[in-house]
Amino acid sequence: MTTSPAAGPSESIPERGIEEHRLHAVSDVVSSKAWQLATLLVPIVLTTWLTFWVSQKEDNIKQDIDKLSAGLMHTTNSTLSWCSLMDGYRHKRE
Repeated sequence: MTTSPAAGPSESIPERGIEEHRLHAVSDVVSSKAWQLATLLVPIVLTTWLTFWVSQKEDNIKQDIDKLSAGLMHTTNSTLSWCSLMDGYRHKRE
């Protein structure tokens, strides 16, 4: 009668090593895919955000210019009205 030796801890390590290797390989694939996705999406998101931000700034600048132009036109018209009024007064006196 022969007895086979019981499998000890040293005999199960190769199986555990293969399983850890598979998990590591899967983790590498997942992190590689995540990296590829990030390198694809990050530039798109940044470009979209920057385009929106610059557009908002451009609109604000245009509004500021329009306000300044309107104020300048009002000042110019007031000055012209004042000058016309003074010219009319001078002509009446002459």
